[in-house]
Amino acid sequence: MFKKGFHIDLEDSLTYPSTKVICSNIENYAISTGEKLDFVSTQRPITFHLDNVLYVAEISMLRGGYSIHCKEN
Repeated sequence: MFKKGFHIDLEDSLTYPSTKVICSNIENYAISTGEKLDFVSTQRPITFHLDNVLYVAEISMLRGGYSIHCKEN
């Protein structure tokens, strides 16, 4: 079975994001989609529930810049 995931693009994609920037972007994503967000851990690895589904946030390089990749855990 495939695990679901999504990417969050960063405004300053050339700078490796801090945990504060990652959490802030995840919060903004949840607000924009109207999903319920609960952080499990705000330290790396950052884990959170989004509508009762557990995700882990990882930093990946996409299109020449950093992006947050959130995948089901």
